[in-house]
Amino acid sequence: MNSKVYLTSTKTSSSEELMCAIKACFEPFGGLSRFLRGEIFIKINATTLDPTAITSPAVILAILKLIKEEKNDEHPVHIFDNSAVGLPTRVVFKMGSLAKKIKKLGVNPLFLDEQEPIIIDLKGSALDKPIPFPKILHDKLVENRQENTYINIPKLKTHLQTGITACLKNQHGLLYDLEKIYNHHLIDEKISDLYSFIQPDFNLVDATTVVNHGANSFSPDWEIPLNLLIAGTDGVAVDAVGAELLGIPLDHVKYLKLAREKKLGCGTLENIEILPDRTFLENHRMKLNDQYSNVPLKMAKNFHVIMGKEHAGCRAGCRGLLEYFHMMTAGTEISPITCICGKGHDISQLEGIKEPIVLAGPCAVQELKDYFESRPDRKDLTIAYITDHFSIKEIVGSLRKLSKLSFKQLSTIMQIDLFALITGMIVAKWKRARFVGMF
Repeated sequence: MNSKVYLTSTKTSSSEELMCAIKACFEPFGGLSRFLRGEIFIKINATTLDPTAITSPAVILAILKLIKEEKNDEHPVHIFDNSAVGLPTRVVFKMGSLAKKIKKLGVNPLFLDEQEPIIIDLKGSALDKPIPFPKILHDKLVENRQENTYINIPKLKTHLQTGITACLKNQHGLLYDLEKIYNHHLIDEKISDLYSFIQPDFNLVDATTVVNHGANSFSPDWEIPLNLLIAGTDGVAVDAVGAELLGIPLDHVKYLKLAREKKLGCGTLENIEILPDRTFLENHRMKLNDQYSNVPLKMAKNFHVIMGKEHAGCRAGCRGLLEYFHMMTAGTEISPITCICGKGHDISQLEGIKEPIVLAGPCAVQELKDYFESRPDRKDLTIAYITDHFSIKEIVGSLRKLSKLSFKQLSTIMQIDLFALITGMIVAKWKRARFVGMF
């Protein structure tokens, strides 16, 4: 399978110049009007309250203006996402008054966590049971696929669990919170399952800035200007080019390998036509980091780690939990805490632990819970159990309980406006949103 991917520079955030750059992205594929049919659904990356880690509002508003200029009929335009586990989507859409600006253009902000579900069975390798899925997307983009438009506008970033995040990883946001948590250690397989089920008509990747060392900028210098847009109809090919731009080896991005094996797109660079030419790609290539061991954040002084011999290196499982604890406590004064990950532990190494303990992940819980519960000094131990591979509620709860961090400290670390989060949660609960509360 051969595909083409288009790259263009965009060194300004002015609306007019961005609109010209975005319009140019559609030209090699038949022009913007070719893709505008029926109701238009635009998936952005609105996972977090970190403004460096989401689709640029300037890019979002520019493409919406283009679409509204091109499409003068009455068919609605929706812009949507389901934010990271623990965050009501409406809270992220309030950043910079994005929801208000979208509405002003006559576009409907669609918060997926507040949408009515339908039960579907993907019969996937990781999504291996019937799951709830937003009914509006199923009705419009699955059942009536040829009548409506699906445009994907992700943010290009490195990712410690999947290598990169771009077109395919952005589809993980189609899931409700509990399904994001489910089988998180198999996140590459989940992404492949989802992309087999639903694929965008067009992908426009925001690479105006990119994020190094993971999906969020825990340090200001992790956000790096790249001043590019990347476009194509084949999300697999676009992601392969995105990985090449960031300097992330393709064998670090397992979901692309799975997608290639399923023939969902072209993931080999030699078979991708790169426009305007390969020299353009070479001139913009970077060398960023997607490996946890190379993240330049010093672990908190009182944070101690014991890793089992087995599975502690699982990128999106037990090791992913360790990453989260590390990044959230780096540079923070905390009470002593021992984090135990993975399985295959030497019990003799655990016998002298007296400080608070978190068993991080189902591997550690299954192997060691009975041991700790039966210890003669059990009544003197403080233990937290994280039973899922990626439960934000359990992670934050464990930190608050064991390291004695206040809600205010946690909200500062996580770059969250506590008032906005709490009020957003109240409204989302009233709307019967399907999300797992962070606190």
